[in-house]
Amino acid sequence: IAGFARRQEGNADAVCGAALTVHSLTQAPPLLARYKAAAEAGELLLENLDHLRALPFIVLDARRRATAAGAFATTAKIPPALETESAQVEARMEKICEHLFWDDPEIGPLVQALHPGKSYQDRAYDLLGYADIYDQRRDAVSSDPVHYRATDAAAARRLAGQMLAALSAGMSPQARRWYDMSQRAWTLLDLVYNEVREHGLRFLRSDPLRDQRFPSLYIVGRASTGRKKAKKDDGAGKTTVTA
Repeated sequence: IAGFARRQEGNADAVCGAALTVHSLTQAPPLLARYKAAAEAGELLLENLDHLRALPFIVLDARRRATAAGAFATTAKIPPALETESAQVEARMEKICEHLFWDDPEIGPLVQALHPGKSYQDRAYDLLGYADIYDQRRDAVSSDPVHYRATDAAAARRLAGQMLAALSAGMSPQARRWYDMSQRAWTLLDLVYNEVREHGLRFLRSDPLRDQRFPSLYIVGRASTGRKKAKKDDGAGKTTVTA
């Protein structure tokens, strides 16, 4: 999901550790031979296995530098109108996605991971995640006669961009530089990992433990937060959010 990897920053060690573990797995001779064969067939870029080893360290270094520069300690606020509209759009999309996909084997883990966070940054990334789910399951979400809005996916992306821009504006130039670098590194790691994982799951399709050997970074990234699913009728944390 676009932008979702950036939501994993609080769990950088867990996510990067999982990526490095998967890289080690891909180097086992039988599995590496499968990757090389797939690369020769033009199905993937073999150098992405090397990138999977390097990118976690780049992510951690960028994250460390961004933290030291104060990028994640910003006290920037967002305009009241933006706060209100983003909360309303998120609430509608969340209700649909949780109702339809909470137990879905493919989308469910992502929906659970998107359950509301504690910051405006979390909300922005959640909006991006919900927008992507809307694109993937358009027929299903549009069947909700109460909460569905045809304009919500586009609005979610627009609002997320405005929120992230407002938060970034409160950073020093050095903090913004390393924050942007951190975002780019996360996104690249997400893309590379998902390509390697997709092929790994296919190679091990007869292995009952394949999902454990090639875990979703979304799940790894949220597993250590300890966040529980709130009651469906509990609106706590939806509009009272700190930066």
